[in-house]
Amino acid sequence: MLPAAMAADLAGSPILDCHTHCWRRWPYAPVPDAASRATDEQPLYETDAGSVSEALVVSASIDDTNADNLGYVAAACARHPDRLRLIGSRGRLSG
Repeated sequence: MLPAAMAADLAGSPILDCHTHCWRRWPYAPVPDAASRATDEQPLYETDAGSVSEALVVSASIDDTNADNLGYVAAACARHPDRLRLIGSRGRLSG
């Protein structure tokens, strides 16, 4: 909980989600909700639910499961330039 004076100073300031993901294909098993969990609409739903103004979407290619994730996230950010910003990873992560 923020002190009252700090909360008052921040009132009306935009809120930024600094780390979220979206995937064309969920890269981990099991898939929690294949119909919606991975989609680029999920960060928009979550930010709306939390009154968040913008989200930084981290693109992560995990093994060969979603090697095209950077392009997928870039396209999502291009469709929603006022809400989503891309943070790209270079190369693939092994996990």
